[in-house]
Amino acid sequence: MSDKIVIRGLKFYCYHGVLESERSQGQCFLVDLDLYRDFSGAVLKDVLEDTVDYRSVICLVKEIMEGPPYMLLETLADNLAGKILRAFDFQKVRVKIKKPFAPVSEEFDYIGVDITRRRKDVK
Repeated sequence: MSDKIVIRGLKFYCYHGVLESERSQGQCFLVDLDLYRDFSGAVLKDVLEDTVDYRSVICLVKEIMEGPPYMLLETLADNLAGKILRAFDFQKVRVKIKKPFAPVSEEFDYIGVDITRRRKDVK
């Protein structure tokens, strides 16, 4: 399936991380999403009801990102993907979470995780 909604660079100030300082001080996180589904019905009728309103997806992502902290980005990304797949009619979801200010002394653009989950994988 090649149809997808693409959302890039959602910014959230959150308190995720292994270190106590990350959970108490917080930092900026960036989220990218690829949301796969068949758009053929929406294309024919040109109505929102035949697709998924990406604003609703963003509201769910915001709720999770700004909710209780996770120690691991891997767990956060997996939970985001699962909750998106349970809440919306997507066949596959790719979630990338970037942490541009991770507590690492070397210079870098960002540290992050990139996962893909399919509807059939979600319970």
